[in-house]
Amino acid sequence: MTLTWKSAVALMLTLSATFHVAAAQHEAARPAERGVINFLTPILPDPVLQHSKETYVLYGCAYCHGVDLRVRNGEAADLLHSPLVRADVDGGVISHVLRVGIPQTAKLSPMPQFSDLSDRELADIARWIHYSKGQGHFAELMQDRDVVVGDISAGKAYFEKSCSMCHSPASIASAIKVVKDADLKAFIIRPAFLQSTPSFDVSRRTEKAVTGRAKHGTLLENYTSAEVADLLAFIKTIK
Repeated sequence: MTLTWKSAVALMLTLSATFHVAAAQHEAARPAERGVINFLTPILPDPVLQHSKETYVLYGCAYCHGVDLRVRNGEAADLLHSPLVRADVDGGVISHVLRVGIPQTAKLSPMPQFSDLSDRELADIARWIHYSKGQGHFAELMQDRDVVVGDISAGKAYFEKSCSMCHSPASIASAIKVVKDADLKAFIIRPAFLQSTPSFDVSRRTEKAVTGRAKHGTLLENYTSAEVADLLAFIKTIK
């Protein structure tokens, strides 16, 4: 069989792609060596988030701050509970800090300037930090074993301030009829759509869907235990 140069190049590209996919799958399947973190897994179903994670890792953020934002050496800033991350809106604060760096303090190592990063790369890093912060904070809220009796009035006030723009008490009551009490807390603070892959179908990317995901993501990052207890106390009165 005679190959043209085009078919030869196509064959080489196909073989190369197959090799790299197989190599990545093999590496991901290898048992983790002691003390070594495999950044390839888990591969997220959302390609945008996966790319954001890889950008965060590529530029060394994970080395000091951890992929899950859990600092293990005590020398880097705790991004999971950082007031700077809490104050960030649309990546503005995080991007500024990345560009100018932070000098060494008595407790923390210095953070270098990343002034050569593009706006897109800065946005990717900020996106991963916020996503990971939300996941980490959710775990902390769900592991909270302190029995807190929520205040119904405070929960109603929180609902009217933060939820009523999109949800009515009746719609919430209808939604939670199918949710077990044991799962109600998780259902309220991390709706299922936050775990699902966003649709990249333009016709389905409505303003409401995009805004709702962003709003719930911000709430997930910043709920306090008391706010969750108050909100649940109120919601249980409208079931």
